[in-house]
This record gives sequence, C-alpha cells and structure tokens, in this order.
Amino acid sequence: MKPLSGLDGAFLHLETAETPMHVASLHLFDLPDGYHGDFHADVKRQMVRRMHLAPVFTRKLAAMPWQFANPVWVEDDRVDLDYHVQGLTLPGPGTQAQLEDCVGELHAQLLDRSRPLWRLYIIDGLRCGQVAYYIKVHHAVVDGQAGVLLAQALFDLSGRWCMEAA
Repeated sequence: MKPLSGLDGAFLHLETAETPMHVASLHLFDLPDGYHGDFHADVKRQMVRRMHLAPVFTRKLAAMPWQFANPVWVEDDRVDLDYHVQGLTLPGPGTQAQLEDCVGELHAQLLDRSRPLWRLYIIDGLRCGQVAYYIKVHHAVVDGQAGVLLAQALFDLSGRWCMEAA
C-alpha cells in the first residue's frame, strides 16, 4: 500500500468528464517488411513479459475508510489485459483525420478508477499501412520518473524488434 501525494490526490479530485486528468501519447509504427502477424496480439504478449518493469501497470486505487484521506495505491495481481490493451480498426479509407478523430474520442473517455489507470489502443486500418499505438495514463499515476519507467517498459531500448519470438 502506497499513499498518494497531495498533488496526485488533487489530480483525482479535480477530474470531471469535461476535464479528464490523464496524459497520453500517440505513436505510428512502420511494421517490418514481410510482417504478417497480429500486431495487437503481439503487443499483448509483449505487455505480459514487461508489465513488471513499471508499477503504473499494476497499481490501482483503494479508497480509505469514510474517505477521510486520499485513496492509496495497491497492487492488482490480476490485471485484465483484454480490457487494458484494445485493438481497433479504422473504417476505410483510414485517413490521418479519421485516426485523429478516433484518438480524440478515446481521449475524452475517463479511465475506470476500479482498475489500474491506463489503457493502450492498437489502431490499424490506416491507409498508409502504419499501425497506431495510443496510450493514456492518469496523471495521478505518472510523474517524470514513472514516465521514464513506462517508456522503457513499452519500448524496447535494446534495438531489437519488440515482437521477438515468445
């Protein structure tokens, strides 16, 4: 059990449907020549192997009795990757504008506070052939140091293609 800081608690208390308090990033990937796999499934397998590298992935909120204090972080030992890692396909023709609209709609949705406060979306169907990777994380979960751990967990810095054989 880890207490939230006052600032992190403020991010939770100030959040409304009109002012979501999550941060996000959108990445576009060129798949390797000859790749015929399922990128969404490959990313999920990669997440299973790398979730232990960043506490962001496994921490969720637990309310204090009578809500006299900010919630605390507890470990969730049963993270549902089918919920947290979603695959979406854009309708044709798969333009950049359609991708931006899709991401705008995803970004407007609040994160479920009963689960770890992150979601990852793999978006395919882009006309250019790329695959998009959109991740959002509640601001109460991620600060500078947590952001570095998150980036290291999500993106293999060794230079190997992240979908290496399982």
